[in-house]
Amino acid sequence: MKKGDRVIIAHGTEGSPSINWFPWLRQELSKRGIEVVVPQFPTPTGQTLEAWFTTLNESAGDLGSQDILIGHSTGAIFFVNVLNRIKSPVKSVFLVGGFVRSNGNPKYDALNSSFTSGSFDWDLIRRNAGKAYVYSGDNDPYVPFENGRELAAQLKVPHCVIPGGGHLNGEFGYTRFDRLLSDLNAI
Repeated sequence: MKKGDRVIIAHGTEGSPSINWFPWLRQELSKRGIEVVVPQFPTPTGQTLEAWFTTLNESAGDLGSQDILIGHSTGAIFFVNVLNRIKSPVKSVFLVGGFVRSNGNPKYDALNSSFTSGSFDWDLIRRNAGKAYVYSGDNDPYVPFENGRELAAQLKVPHCVIPGGGHLNGEFGYTRFDRLLSDLNAI
């Protein structure tokens, strides 16, 4: 990662830019002169895939080869949908606690249905993803482990499993995410 790169972070359902490891990562990257965009996506009220596309467009504009996408939970499947639509690749994508289909939780599955109900062109997504990373806790209570494994398999990348990581959010002590920062520094 270098100056001129831009990092865009997408939170999950019922999330915000001010929770989990997002503020810490923004601060760490900003100290290095990296532009960081962390939009507030509509959730739970008004949460649809199209509403999130509108928010992303208003917050970040067109995406390009210096953009690094980091999505947590629903933010991860959102960025899969972004990669399924854009015309040229981004630099890299980091998907944390992500999924590509329903998770067996009626409340969240209903809120996330527009994100998971479309068809995915995985060849296009892989081409547009640049270097891709997938992280999952081995004990995530919200996203079944198999869903993270499936996401990594579809992207044809290693599945980084974090023992005891849960949903890799503040609830499980993730107010910083050193492994993610280390991997970001390597690109």
